[in-house]
Amino acid sequence: GIETGARLARAAGGATVLGGVVYRAAYVVAPGIIEEGGLRGRLIFGDLGGGIGPRVAGLQRAFDAAGLATEAHPAIGVPLWLKFLIIASAGSVGGLTRLAYGGVRACPETMALIRGLMGEIDAVGRACGIPLPPDAIARQLAAFAAIDDRVRSSLATDLARGKPIELDAFNGTVVRLGRERAIPTPLNFAVYAALK
Repeated sequence: GIETGARLARAAGGATVLGGVVYRAAYVVAPGIIEEGGLRGRLIFGDLGGGIGPRVAGLQRAFDAAGLATEAHPAIGVPLWLKFLIIASAGSVGGLTRLAYGGVRACPETMALIRGLMGEIDAVGRACGIPLPPDAIARQLAAFAAIDDRVRSSLATDLARGKPIELDAFNGTVVRLGRERAIPTPLNFAVYAALK
C-alpha cells in the first residue's frame, strides 16, 4: 500500500525508514523457497521526506556495486502512487475475477473497470498532493499491458491460497482517502465491498 512507509516511520522513527517500490512477481513456495513469477523488475527507493540525501545515495552506490537493478528517487511518493494505480486496480480486479492478468486483459469490461478504478485512484492521489504526471493512467495501463499473461496479482494469489488479503491497504485506502477529501470513489467501493 501507499501508507506502509509512514506507518513504519511512526513506529520505528522517521530517520530509519525509506520508502520503496518493488516491480517483481515472486511467490513463497515453502519456507526459504522463492519462485519467480514472470515479472522481473527493479526496486525504486527514497527518503519519505523527499530528496536524495547521503543515506539514500550511499545505498544506491551499494546496490550499483552489487549489480542490482535499483533507482534512488527524489520524490518516492510518485512511484509509490504509480504502482498503487496498478495494484489497487488491476491487482484487485485480478483477485475479484480470480484470473491471471492475461484473462483480465482479454475482457473489455474488466479493462473498462480497471481504467475507472485508476481514474478514481489518480484523483485521490492528486487530492493528497502527489504530483503524478499528466499521463499517469496511460503510462500504468501500458505497464500493465506489458506484464506476462500468466502473472497473477498478489491479491489473487493470496485468495487462492486462503491467505489474508491486503484489501484495506488497497481499495479500502482509496475509499477512506477519497471520503476524507470529498473525492467520489464508487468503483473502488464496489470492488472493496465485493472482496470484503
